Amino acid sequence: MRMFEVTGVGSCLVTDYKSENIDLFKPDDEIIVYEDFEELIEKLSWLKNHPDDLKKISIAGQKRTLSTHTYKQKAEMLNYYLQNLLNKH
Repeated sequence: MRMFEVTGVGSCLVTDYKSENIDLFKPDDEIIVYEDFEELIEKLSWLKNHPDDLKKISIAGQKRTLSTHTYKQKAEMLNYYLQNLLNKH
């Protein structure tokens, strides 16, 4: 949930690597992911020194959230899933 809040308001999300993250966003294009402390420091330093890229990543993450990860879209997916389950019985 926090991933969508951060990206939805146009901030750059920096988070630890999890397979779920890459299913939801494109790493290093829409969010920043790291696997260990050293990589975190490296990526934060890079973002600090590349503000234009930071802005591009922030905007891309926001676009992904607003186009794919809204409550409306999730509710529609859930409804579709439940309707399929009900129609099987």
